[in-house]
Formats: sequence, C-alpha cells, structure tokens
Amino acid sequence: MEASDSAAEEAQARLDEVEEDAGEDMDELLEELEQVQAQGPQLGGGQFSSEGESAQSNTSTPSEGEGPDSSGPSSSADREPPGNSWDTTPSTSEFARQVLHENAVADKHLDGDSEPNVAQAAEPDHENRFGGFNSFDPDDVGEWTSVGEVDEEGRGWTVARGAKETADARESAETDFDAVYRTKYGSGDGRISDHGLKTNQMSVYAVTSSLGVETPRFTYDAESDTVIAEGVDQDGRTIWEIDEGDEDLSERANKVDRDEFVDKMAVQALSGNWDLSSANVMIDETGSVRTFDYDRGGREFGDFTSMTYVTKRAEQAADRLDNYRDEPLDVSKEEIAERTAEIAYELERSGRDEEVVAAVGNQMDAIVSNSEADSSEAENHEIVRRNIEVGADVARDRFGWD
Repeated sequence: MEASDSAAEEAQARLDEVEEDAGEDMDELLEELEQVQAQGPQLGGGQFSSEGESAQSNTSTPSEGEGPDSSGPSSSADREPPGNSWDTTPSTSEFARQVLHENAVADKHLDGDSEPNVAQAAEPDHENRFGGFNSFDPDDVGEWTSVGEVDEEGRGWTVARGAKETADARESAETDFDAVYRTKYGSGDGRISDHGLKTNQMSVYAVTSSLGVETPRFTYDAESDTVIAEGVDQDGRTIWEIDEGDEDLSERANKVDRDEFVDKMAVQALSGNWDLSSANVMIDETGSVRTFDYDRGGREFGDFTSMTYVTKRAEQAADRLDNYRDEPLDVSKEEIAERTAEIAYELERSGRDEEVVAAVGNQMDAIVSNSEADSSEAENHEIVRRNIEVGADVARDRFGWD
C-alpha cells in the first residue's frame, strides 16, 4: 500500500503543477490519478491543492462499509429523497423549488412557474445564435480587448494564447449585463484547438439553467464560431482573491450559505464540471455563490469514487473559504458527491432527466451543424445522461432508495 500511496502522491503533485505549467494535458493526468487512487487509499490531508494551498481533509475517518470506495450504504442511509411524489414531469421552477435549497434557486432566471432563459429547441434564438443569452446585442458593447491585455495575471490557456476577449456594455445602452466575454475555440494550436471546450461551455450552461440554478448566460455565435458569456457580477470577488486582512472578502465569506454552496457545487459536478477551483467560484456582496468558466465540463462518472474526483476542487475551494470564516462550512467532496447523487435520483424519478439531456443535446446539434466540430466532439448530452444514471444508482445504493 505504501507504493500505491507514493504513486498517488506523485500523480497528485503532477496534476497540481498543471495550473502553473500549461504544457500538460489535464485530462490525461486526471485519468492517471484516478487509476492510481483506485489501487490505494484516498489521499489524506496535507497534500497541496492546485492553488498551492494545503488541502486538509475535513472529513472523519469512515467506518467499515461507509467509505467512498465502499459499495455499502452511506451513514445517511435513513434519509429521505429531497423531492415529493411526482405526478407529472415538473417544470424547471417546480423541480428547483422542491429539490434545491431556496438560496440556490435562480430567481433571476425563474419567474413564477415559467422556464429559465435557455434554448430548448434546436433553433437559434437570434440569427446564427444558439443558447440563452437572448438580450445580448453586439451593438451594445464597446471595443473588444484581449483578456491578456486587460489582465496580465490572467490564468488559463485561452488567456495565454489570446483567444479570449472582453467588452464592456456601452453607457448609452440599456443592458442587463455589465460586461461580456467571447472565446474562439477550435483554432490555433494547443488546448484551444479543441472544439470540445465550446461544447463543454454550452453543456454546463444548459444543465445549470435547466435545473433552475444561477449561472452566467452563454450563447454560441455560429457566424464567428465563438462562445459569448455574460460577465459575472462586477461586484463579485473570487475565493482565490481572499487574503489575510481583507475585511471585505472575509465579510463575504461569513455570509456564504452552506446549503447553497453544496447545491451549486453538486449541480456543477452533475454536469461534469470538475474545475471548481477557488479561482472559478465567486462570492458577491450578499454572500451568494457564483460559478463560471465552464470549458472543463466534460467529465463522466463511473461510480461514487469517481464522483469525488469531480468534487475534489469544490472541497478545496470550501477549505480556502473556511480559513476566513468565523464558523467553517466544513464541506467534504463526499458530501457534495452525495448531494449530486440525490439530485440525479430526483431527476430520474420525476422524469425531468430527459428534459435536461435534451437541452444539452440541442446545444450540441447547433454546434455540430454550424462549426467544424464533429459529432465525436459534441457528446456532452450522453455524458450528462450517464452522469445522471450513475448518480441515481449511487443514491439508491448508498441511501437504500427504491
């Protein structure tokens, strides 16, 4: 087992270096890490996260038959499903308000029982545009500027290669957004040459919106072959920015609702988004949690253990947040994974799973039909379908649900 531990630690260290060294293939390293960890015990506290911080474990030692690698029931086996009985397939609003914590439900995108602003049909919202950012008009923004020129500290391959641009809304324009970003994937070399990144962006957006959870709006512009995203609240600050002595961010950290954090991370995990690092999670003035940067949203589950690989960075983000809170959130990757399983179970039980998969599939059809991406690069709807199936099975197994 010591050899396995050593190999796992080495794989983890290599994975963590990717954030600083953009020359490695992240997906390949994740596969290697999963294979090594599957042969030995889970990595304990004291390893370093991808953000250079010590990722201490905040979970208790599991008892026999209750660990994340066990097929036995969870210690929460007596809990009840979060939703009520479903007579018919619920609307987005009905599902969100029954299953999710109230702070996680996006009132911004839900009006009574109406559906959120996400394209359900395989037709463009506007000419050459697909997605849910219907209010975006190119004439409403100023000059597009490379993110690399705006923020020399910007991280990520798309920034380094100048593929991402941003523009502010014109003062004269009456808009419901302050800034937008656009990214051209499938061009150049390196990571941005992967068309799958734009399918990931649109897929995670479609899943999140279809579950009634707050998210920046996204649209795929077929004419320019770019993904355009609404800028996150300009008053928001990422968890990564929290530092010693920063009273504003410490105050925001203390306002974060634990149930909201878990629910929003769980929905992201269900979509396959594993990149929930503290640099991709923002806290606004009210303490509301906001996720963004969805281009690594194509991970597929196989079992509960693999679900915890997807939720690992969310746990690390919570750990960093806890450093600046009076009372810690004390959120583990296992807890987020179990919540992911609960939501998947309710999607299947209510019949809403097909609605969510269809929303993603429509986005994939639009991209394949209007860009150089082929169908093998746009299979996110099948990934989401399998994640829901695996998550629901995990819930049945761990909680003893029918």
